[in-house]
Amino acid sequence: MNRSAVRTASLSLMLVACAPAVTSVQSNVPETDTPLRAQVSLPDAPGVEVARAACAGCHGAALIVGQRLTRPGWDREVAKMERWSRPVPSSDRDRLLDYLAGQFGVATTPASPVVAGERGRLVHDRACLTCHDDGFARAQRLTAAGWRRTVAKMVGWGAPVPPDDVEALVAFLATAPTAPAAR
Repeated sequence: MNRSAVRTASLSLMLVACAPAVTSVQSNVPETDTPLRAQVSLPDAPGVEVARAACAGCHGAALIVGQRLTRPGWDREVAKMERWSRPVPSSDRDRLLDYLAGQFGVATTPASPVVAGERGRLVHDRACLTCHDDGFARAQRLTAAGWRRTVAKMVGWGAPVPPDDVEALVAFLATAPTAPAAR
């Protein structure tokens, strides 16, 4: 069997093996979320038209409104979307980042965003900071159950969190001090 066939077979097996985990993650999303999503819209502010043009073609407003990232965090998100073939004209990029960070940002402080156990912090730093910026956990207002669902979703999407580390990470995230959105 050639390498390509082996790779294809391996990928197929991985997808089949992961399907139950992804299905269980999706089943945790309450059905009551759907009506709320329909009611959410991007707030009017300078740059909203760029956000609608650049983001709303693929994402609902609820996904955008639910994020809390610093400007560098939003810059990484926009760059990621651009790599996935959704370029933002360079003349609009700063305006988009100003809007996203201004409406859906986090207040940053020099203090550490987390105070719980060392193991949870280490898992957070290794697994979460790969994609999310340091203020992300502080911007969320989730219970331990909410963090458990979020971690399961991220693991389903490929976050490198071993099963033995999930509870330490959840405890760490659930006790992280919150920060108000920068407005």
